[in-house]
Amino acid sequence: MAKATTARKTTTASTTTKAAPKTTARTTTAAKRTTTTTTTTARTAPKAAEPAVAGVAAPKVAAPELKKKDLIEQAVQRSGVKKAMAKSAIEAALAVIGEALERGEGLNLEPLGKVKVQREKDIQGGKVITTRVRRKTAAPE
Repeated sequence: MAKATTARKTTTASTTTKAAPKTTARTTTAAKRTTTTTTTTARTAPKAAEPAVAGVAAPKVAAPELKKKDLIEQAVQRSGVKKAMAKSAIEAALAVIGEALERGEGLNLEPLGKVKVQREKDIQGGKVITTRVRRKTAAPE
């Protein structure tokens, strides 16, 4: 009976350095044959840590807008003045604030805070004014 020899290669791909191949020879008595196996193993590199983004705040979801009508009603409730008086005073104050921002002036209006004009852009039918408002934090009661 002739001896049959079978060779088999198994290769694992990796981006790191490869180890030397191991050769193992074994003989099985039942089939009376010799099998030679060559296995190439590779070391795996540790996984790199996921990059983290620092200093990026999550955007806030916009709350419902405060309309002029609601502003007047809340001012009447807080101050106790008549609605007609509050309406004319608030409309005049809003006009003064709007004109000051259009001229690029900063505002210092407590308890609203400091308002600073960042950018201006003329568009068709108006002007876009980007501002920054800085408020003091409320003192603990």
